[in-house]
Amino acid sequence: MKKYSFLAMVLAVLLQVNNYVLAETQTASHKEKAKIATEAHKVAAEAAHVASTAAHEVAEVAHKVVAPAHKAIEAHKAAADAAHKAATAHEEAAQKAHEAATAHEAAAEAHKAGK
Repeated sequence: MKKYSFLAMVLAVLLQVNNYVLAETQTASHKEKAKIATEAHKVAAEAAHVASTAAHEVAEVAHKVVAPAHKAIEAHKAAADAAHKAATAHEEAAQKAHEAATAHEAAAEAHKAGK
């Protein structure tokens, strides 16, 4: 939250610079206007740099939060895939056991009939 309040302060500074430039250029000569504009540009550039740095830091914090969550999601997907494969293998084994039992039952019936 500190970052956002800091960004609000940067925006307030930019607004003050803008108001200053507007007020000062009302009565200034061309040369004075150029000087004021240059100073205002320097302040605005510095404020933009500070805001950019703060935004970068916020992005880094967000990445630190998101990266572990992404890893957990990937691990969960891998576990779900493994569980699905195990369930499929179990189903196939049950099917083969059923087929073997059916064949065994048929063989027993044939054996009874042959006696």
